[in-house]
Amino acid sequence: MDTESKGIFDTLKPICVPLLKNSRLTPETIPNAANLLTDLLQVLKPISTPRLALPEGLIHYIFFPISGIIRQNDSTTIPDHIMERILDIITILLQSWWWIIEPAMRRTLVNFSSRCLPSGDRSVNGTENQRHEETQLAAIRCLWEILRDHSLDDGTPEEDKIIAAQKILEAKAISPPQLVFILSSLLLTSASDNFNLQITSLKCIQLLLDTYCGEDLTPTVMPGVISSLTRLLSRRQGRPRQRGDTVRECLRTVQNVIVLGIGDEVCMRQGAIRIIGTLDDYAEISSTPATPSGPPGVVQRTPSWLSATSIQLHNALNVIIPPLVDHPTPAALEGLIDFCSVVLSAASETLQRSQTLLLLPLLILMLHSLPSIADLSRRRMTDILANPSSNAPILESLKKAINSTISGLPQLLLSNQNERLTNGVKILTAVAVLSLHGVDGISKSISHILGPNGGIEKWGWNLLEGLELGTPNVFYTTPDADVFLLQSGPSDNITFPYFHMKHVPDSGAQATVANFFRSWGATAGDEALFSVEWLVSYASKGSNTTEVSALWCASRLLEGICGQTLGETNQKKRIESYSTRLKQHARWLSKLISSLWEQGHETEDGNIGGHARHEERDGNQLVEHVKGLQQIEKLLDLGKKAKPSNQAALREQQRVLYRALSLHLLALSSSILENRFSAMLLQTLYPILHSFVSTDSFLSATAQSTLLHVTQASGYASPANLLLSNFDYALGSVSRHLTRQRLDMHAPKVLVILIRLVGKSVVDRAADVVEECFDRLDDYHGYRVIVEGLVEVLLEVVKELEREEIVTAPQDISSRREDLERERYQKPRADLLEFCEWLENTKKPAATEEKEDFGPFPRRTWGEEGETDAKDASPETKDEESKLSPTQALVQQIVDKAIYFLTHSSPLIRARILSVLTSSISTLSNTKSTLLPSIHTAWPFILNRFKDPEPFVVTEAAELITALVEHVGGFMDIKVWDDIWPNFVHLISRLEKADKQYALTRRDHPNMLGIPSAYTTSHRLYRAILRTTSHSVSVLVAKDKVFWEVLLVCRRFLNKHGHEELQKLARDLYIEAAMKNADAVWLALKGSVDGEPSFLDLADDIRQNVELIFTSIDGKVGEPINVK
Repeated sequence: MDTESKGIFDTLKPICVPLLKNSRLTPETIPNAANLLTDLLQVLKPISTPRLALPEGLIHYIFFPISGIIRQNDSTTIPDHIMERILDIITILLQSWWWIIEPAMRRTLVNFSSRCLPSGDRSVNGTENQRHEETQLAAIRCLWEILRDHSLDDGTPEEDKIIAAQKILEAKAISPPQLVFILSSLLLTSASDNFNLQITSLKCIQLLLDTYCGEDLTPTVMPGVISSLTRLLSRRQGRPRQRGDTVRECLRTVQNVIVLGIGDEVCMRQGAIRIIGTLDDYAEISSTPATPSGPPGVVQRTPSWLSATSIQLHNALNVIIPPLVDHPTPAALEGLIDFCSVVLSAASETLQRSQTLLLLPLLILMLHSLPSIADLSRRRMTDILANPSSNAPILESLKKAINSTISGLPQLLLSNQNERLTNGVKILTAVAVLSLHGVDGISKSISHILGPNGGIEKWGWNLLEGLELGTPNVFYTTPDADVFLLQSGPSDNITFPYFHMKHVPDSGAQATVANFFRSWGATAGDEALFSVEWLVSYASKGSNTTEVSALWCASRLLEGICGQTLGETNQKKRIESYSTRLKQHARWLSKLISSLWEQGHETEDGNIGGHARHEERDGNQLVEHVKGLQQIEKLLDLGKKAKPSNQAALREQQRVLYRALSLHLLALSSSILENRFSAMLLQTLYPILHSFVSTDSFLSATAQSTLLHVTQASGYASPANLLLSNFDYALGSVSRHLTRQRLDMHAPKVLVILIRLVGKSVVDRAADVVEECFDRLDDYHGYRVIVEGLVEVLLEVVKELEREEIVTAPQDISSRREDLERERYQKPRADLLEFCEWLENTKKPAATEEKEDFGPFPRRTWGEEGETDAKDASPETKDEESKLSPTQALVQQIVDKAIYFLTHSSPLIRARILSVLTSSISTLSNTKSTLLPSIHTAWPFILNRFKDPEPFVVTEAAELITALVEHVGGFMDIKVWDDIWPNFVHLISRLEKADKQYALTRRDHPNMLGIPSAYTTSHRLYRAILRTTSHSVSVLVAKDKVFWEVLLVCRRFLNKHGHEELQKLARDLYIEAAMKNADAVWLALKGSVDGEPSFLDLADDIRQNVELIFTSIDGKVGEPINVK
């Protein structure tokens, strides 16, 4: 004995000798035996890992007290914790003992371990005597060490593998009844809720099947194993699904049973099936009937047995596989993929009816959200199809699966079963993915289905009826205020609003259906253009639900063909160069969509008639003469005869969807044609811009995304550059829709959005726009809707010109404002100096000079009166006119044309004309000789607008006066105080009476002006009055009487109970007035607060605002002012 073994012996001796003394288990010896066994385990664990770490003699020395316990005690009386320790010690010893153990001892250990396992026979092992699960787990681990091949461990030398083969051959001498008993017991333990016991039992079952049952005994045990594991896979106590690792091991066990029991190889070898490849094979089969071979007492493989077994196995697989497809754990899915792939490869002939059932999980899991699962399934599927022996039948099964799934797709769409629909669509998509990875037969099938001979005219009808689309309740859209952001450049994140399927509420299922069409379009390539053409041609007949569905299908197919998905970010171009056929199809598609837009009004009318005819056709029911009792309407037929009451709204929704999908096709055409799409902008710009101004937010958002996509595809930096480069195309298309033959009421709105999108660059083309508007105003001046749109176009042009002037000449504008401010502050001092000078001159005596009277005489040369007058007046006028820039001349033309619409019957037109005049003031302010005559001409009409019944018109008129006061204050001195201010006073008194009858008026403050709400008519008017008056007081010179009247009238806006915005505007007004006459302001406000003199007394509480006013003007007018 070497030194190491002697050291181990010395360690074990104090344990083994007492253990032998306590081998007879009694209540007194059980605690001692348990402690000693525990100590023995602690000693053996560190030294038992390497093979043959324990010599044979030392192994027998350790096992001797253990065998004493086994011999001297009945196995049923040994406590569980003692039995568990014994089994664990034997398991550790077997790591070294297995190589030298005798066959008799092996059989003894197998019997001893198996007796600790449960049995289905209650007479053998009742429920009351059943071992604890931990003891059962120890027994199974012991069996595993006894029966497994230890040569499979890492680092085993080649010479030891020969010894291991001899040991396994000896172990296979186990009798079949004992093997079946152990297998039955392991199936019972595998049903336990203990996870470790489950996994260990299943691995031990796999060991028994692979090594000991083999091909001979497996057919006998196959029904019991599969039935037990089927129950185990389908249930778990307290949980809806079985554990993933348990599912994987169960499937591996079933896989081994199927391969060993009903695999192609063993069945062909034993004559259960025969492959007929040639006539000689058929002759050989006829002459030599199959004679099954195998050991006696086991099930023989015959054709009849195979037929019956394959049917039963198919039923079992139909129970096992479908629930596992959507298992949440990756382990279960990996096990399912391995199971299906191995069974398909090993039993393709014996389980022909189950091929489709085994293929579907692999196809569905190819599109799993986990990349590892999807890649594994794809690799397994590719390997199966690459196998020449099983390629043909599996391809045939794939084709049958494709046909059956397509046939059942319409019913799945209408069934509201998202899970079934998702799985069915994933099957079709996975087939396309396989073809993209080199499976040639599948791609030909898909190309055939979508090609001219695929019969889309037959199966496409039902599919379109099931795909009923609608607008989603919530979708992403860019606010209208951000329209100017489109001028900067196209964003990488172009989001198209998605479409909602009414019969498919789940968004994930909807995305799966869309991916199915894209993948099939990508697989079929140019062959799918026939289906796209058929769908678009069908959709061109109307805008009903089926036509909308046809456009949606065509769009998704075209996305797959061109390799571009609308709305996806950072996507790489899948196809480097498009075919000539595809480009020609894109041009045809663009022209067709544009022509449908040109015939939009006729199509809508035709749709109404088509809907009526469709409803009439539905109403024509068959007349049948029925005798007997009156038939009761069935429950499922209650909703068939019901017609929706909102037919008009549904038709309008379908038109919106129709146009949105048409824009999708235009965007995809631009992706195909790229920079060559610029030639198609003459036809395609108007549909995009027309949808841009739609009142429906879904269509407007789609148009905006389409414009961004077309800009990016055509190679332009921004939509503004695109529209500016093709401005003539856009203006020409709008002009065509303003003719009497193609009159579109929305065409002016399209022109407005065109100007907004182009932005400041429209200045160079503004003359063309204005000329077009003038021509159409002359043609349609009696059509209110058109005039409103054209006036809005003029307003946008003037605003853009105003922005351009602010950008190009900011210094002139700022210097002009500085001059006005300087003149404000210097005017009181200048007036005082002028008065002092006049006073000094009045004190001087007047000098009298005698003038010689020469009588009347001509002041100019005879005959030159008219010429001299012309010469005196002409240069100045010509100089003023020559100073007009092209922009100013254009604005002046707009002003002259717009004045005549100040008296239009439409209040909206009147308000917009006033806005046009307001925006043009800043542009024409430095050419007063042209601006002032126009204002003088329009002044009576402007005054009448202050008496307009519509408040927003009065507000716009007040804004116009503010702009005039700011830019041409000298011209407005008399006009404001003599003409405008009386209108303001009358308007304030009228609004005050109306507010007292308003429901929102505060009854506790009856003298307060206005209503405590910023959204009422009176508030807007008060705000406009205060702004205009404040600006007029600061810029213009008012007579003392009018100035005093302003101070008295506006006091009531200082009431602290009024709206905060009105209080702020009133305070600003008095601060500006104090710059002109602080004494008058002090008198008016001080008298109002103190009530002295009595005529200044005011019931309103204005003290707080008066203090703020006095504090603000304290440092500007001199000494501090004390209100008290």
